[in-house]
Amino acid sequence: MNINLIIKVVGIFLVALALIMAIHIPIGLIYWDGGVKSFTIATIVTVVFGILGYFIGRWRSDSEITHKEGFLIVALSWIIVGVFGGLPFFFEGSFGVASFDSFASSVFESVSGFTTTGATVLQSIEDQPKSILMWRSTTHWLGGMGFIVLSLTMLPFLGVSGFQLYKAEVTGPTQEKLAPRIRETALILWKLYLILTVVQTIILMILGMSFFDALNHSFATLATGGFSTKNMSIESYNSASIEIVITIFMIIAGTNFSLHYYAIFRGNIKKYWRDSEFKLYIFIFLGISIWVAVALYLKGFSLEYSLRHSTFNVASILTTTGFSSVNFDTPEWGRFAQFGLILVMFIGGSAGSTSGGIKVIRAGLVFKQAIHELYRFIFPKTANGVKFNGVRIRSTLALTVWAFIFFYFLIVIVIAIVIYFYGYSFETSFFASIACVGSIGPGFGDIGPAENYAFFSGGVKYILSFGMIMGRLELYTVLVLLSRHFWKE
Repeated sequence: MNINLIIKVVGIFLVALALIMAIHIPIGLIYWDGGVKSFTIATIVTVVFGILGYFIGRWRSDSEITHKEGFLIVALSWIIVGVFGGLPFFFEGSFGVASFDSFASSVFESVSGFTTTGATVLQSIEDQPKSILMWRSTTHWLGGMGFIVLSLTMLPFLGVSGFQLYKAEVTGPTQEKLAPRIRETALILWKLYLILTVVQTIILMILGMSFFDALNHSFATLATGGFSTKNMSIESYNSASIEIVITIFMIIAGTNFSLHYYAIFRGNIKKYWRDSEFKLYIFIFLGISIWVAVALYLKGFSLEYSLRHSTFNVASILTTTGFSSVNFDTPEWGRFAQFGLILVMFIGGSAGSTSGGIKVIRAGLVFKQAIHELYRFIFPKTANGVKFNGVRIRSTLALTVWAFIFFYFLIVIVIAIVIYFYGYSFETSFFASIACVGSIGPGFGDIGPAENYAFFSGGVKYILSFGMIMGRLELYTVLVLLSRHFWKE
């Protein structure tokens, strides 16, 4: 394994992070919010370590990244970027400007941002410096499309091949290249991502949001992250039109971006309705939204309230965004409505989107496979297999999906048990685990939409941060590093 090459690439990522961090220095100057000093120090520290890594690693480092090195680089990069990304928060807290009480809280907020989880330790968001709020949203936006994918656009200029990094980060049943070269694929994805962000920002400004709020919420929406500039999230605006727009863009962000590419750049809108995962995704969204709306209506809420808040919050949880238009963790909502939200917490958005969770395609494949096995039990001689998107699914892929779901729930349970032994309630432990591994953010109980993660100890925050990274990288990229076979030549 080429350790020099690994150090070099991680150093490149840190330099890129420092450059993006530096952009927030003038933001601190514009709002004169006390963030200039923190971002200046954080930028210097990050760029120094990045340059050292690059020059230390460039000696005797080949440009070709192997399969193993790709996994290690991606896992290390997400951990290191998460740590260094927390420096602005840490220095702001140290200077008494922002509400970050420890390094663990700062790393947690950073990792939550980059993994688009949206779990926060801030108890009063609106009192924070504007530059800090902007950095939170920027970590979302970078992590949404993938910091590694962003870096792939410049790696070829530095003599580094990036396809193994793309394969290690963009895991899952689908891994489509939209162009022959990986750098072209990364550029296409980021162009599309940027266009959607600009469009949403303009629409939200037209609907009454300030430019700052519109940009922050667009960053959080397209990344399916959920960091808001308001204490009460989207509920603060009390605007049905804003909720409708954000709902639409959350659904867009939770859709496979290759479908958007074909629709926008190739004019092939029919791709959406020919895609089995997209149809199932929309069916789940509409079905659970109706479920929750009916439950709310039967509880005595008006039809307008029921439809408005069911569609928004189902879209938010399904796509793992984590915005809230109302506090759904109240007795008034009732268990039946809340169970609908809990159900979609386990599903997530589409493969190839910025969403977390198990992904719709995996849930669909498992369901169809289960039905098929039941059919085979009745008719043992049947030779028909499971089809998805008109293609017969290989048994090896089906086993891979089952294995992923097994590991997913195993990790959720293990993290929940560890948190429980720290002295927290079972409900809090379980929902904190599923919300972080699934990149959702808010859950129920002590981490409901009106609460935060500040009360957790430093050790639990580090454990949840690791869970967020595992969930963002879809487990295997991290799990393979725990195998002794990985480290054998």
